[in-house]
Amino acid sequence: MRPAEARSDAGAAALQPATSLQGVVTSPQRKLALINGAIVPMGGAIGDGRLVDVTESSALLKKDGRTEVLRMYPRIERKQLKRPSADKEP
Repeated sequence: MRPAEARSDAGAAALQPATSLQGVVTSPQRKLALINGAIVPMGGAIGDGRLVDVTESSALLKKDGRTEVLRMYPRIERKQLKRPSADKEP
């Protein structure tokens, strides 16, 4: 038998899956995002949020007056590589 406190609404919120971005489609005609397995067009609703922008690797949701940024690769940061100058030989 589970304790009474384990059945509270706070526990239900912890069980909800996090919003995750699985893919994007961008073209001059349209922008779509694949969020939690659902295809969401620009301006479309997902949960309690609305899709307001899509880039090549992220999507922006407006939720309760806040902006949430979803990234395809949340733990990877893009950095500019420094190329060796042409006059140096390896």
